[in-house]
Amino acid sequence: MKLVSEEAFGEENRKKAAALTGYEASDDDRPEYRTYTCPHCHHAWLEDRDASDYPNYCPACGEALRPEPREPIPARWLDKLHGLPVLAESEDGGERFWAIVDQRVEDAVLVLCLDGERILPLDEYRFYRD
Repeated sequence: MKLVSEEAFGEENRKKAAALTGYEASDDDRPEYRTYTCPHCHHAWLEDRDASDYPNYCPACGEALRPEPREPIPARWLDKLHGLPVLAESEDGGERFWAIVDQRVEDAVLVLCLDGERILPLDEYRFYRD
């Protein structure tokens, strides 16, 4: 198997595209690509960095590339998780940390984490067990 750098891989594909279309894009017109490699069959391909969605399978072998999205723990179950670790994640995804569930307080959860006790509002955080 011949291994090439991302830059060489991209340049080779740009030359092929120019030969097929008769149009060679300027540097400003070219989309930015990233090289992706399948963890199962090691097939490598380019993905547009600006694409809004990526397929969740390898185009060569068809295996799933990314784990399926997890479902957060429903708020009504948090009372039953007293003393257990959970992964707390802010709704905007900006903050993520492990914590121990202490108790539910109205529309929030009291947790113990590395920086002490925190009260996390249920409408601002999601909780996961893995």
